[in-house]
Formats: sequence, C-alpha cells, structure tokens
Amino acid sequence: ELVSDLCHGFCAIIFDGINQALSFEVRSTVSRSVSEPTLEKSIKGSKDSFVETLRVNTALVRRRIGSPKLKLIESTVGRKSRTRVSIMFVEGIASQETVTELARRLDEIEVDGLLATGTLEEYIVDAPRSVFPQLLHTERPDRFANYLLEGRVGLLVDGIPLGLVAPVTLAEFMKVTGDYYNHYL
Repeated sequence: ELVSDLCHGFCAIIFDGINQALSFEVRSTVSRSVSEPTLEKSIKGSKDSFVETLRVNTALVRRRIGSPKLKLIESTVGRKSRTRVSIMFVEGIASQETVTELARRLDEIEVDGLLATGTLEEYIVDAPRSVFPQLLHTERPDRFANYLLEGRVGLLVDGIPLGLVAPVTLAEFMKVTGDYYNHYL
C-alpha cells in the first residue's frame, strides 16, 4: 500500500521501531478543469463533464447522489501503469452479483498498462468479439448517476474522462441525454 502511495504522488514517513508508515499527498493538482460536455450536449441538462482525474469524477457523481448507499470499490490495474479504477454502485439497487463479478474480472486483468477503455473492455465484457457494445460510455456525470440509480454498475478510470456503465441493453444506446430532462410523453 505504501509503494502504491509513493507511485501516486505521496510522501512517506516510516517508523522503523513499530513497522508503521504515514503517507501524505504532496503531488501537484494541475489538471484540466470541469467543462461542458463536447459530445453529449443537452439544452436542459447539466453543463459539466468528466475529466481525467478520478477523484474529481467520483466527486461529480457524489454531488448528484448524496446517499450513504452510494458505494465505491477501488482497484488497481496494470503491472506498470498501476491505474486506479473505481467501481461505483448504489447498494440495495444494483445487483450485488454484478458488482462482485465485475470486481473479480478487474482483479484478474493481467496487462502492463491500462491507458484506454478498449483495453479494459476487452477483459471485462462477456463477449469481447461481439459487434454489439456491452458497456455504455458517457462523458456526463448526471447521466452516469441516473444509470446508477437505475441499478446499473459504473466504472471510472483514472486518466480517462469517461464513465462506463454495465449491464446495458441495446435500448440504452437509443437514448439521448436530453431524454432525462423532458416529460416522458
């Protein structure tokens, strides 16, 4: 855990006598600020989108779902890149079996680096050779939060400004972001 902290911009004070260590974040926080979505524009919807920083993205989702039932499981993928991946779900709404299976698949990924969603998808979907997408991608935290509230499980990857959602059906790909902001008729 200490080595992981050191590789992610932390400083450590090691206490030899008691075999304990204390780590503090010292990295600079220079990153792209939250801006308007470029692909999924909406007239009535919110005007923010995911960025490349995992903590900012989880905060954007937590701003929309303030419930203590919103859970986050963090994992690390990539022998060399040590990329942090967060599984997000709403306890009691999402299927615990789906969460457990997704966490298992993430833990079994054996690659040097996770720098793109394609690498991740290849290892976690049921049918990687299918022409049909099995994960929904979104750049919008409001849309991502809506899917979580509908019982789906989300993935956020450090360095990637997209949220991934599973499981999905073909009907989900026919919806546009504005559908959530308009009357159902």
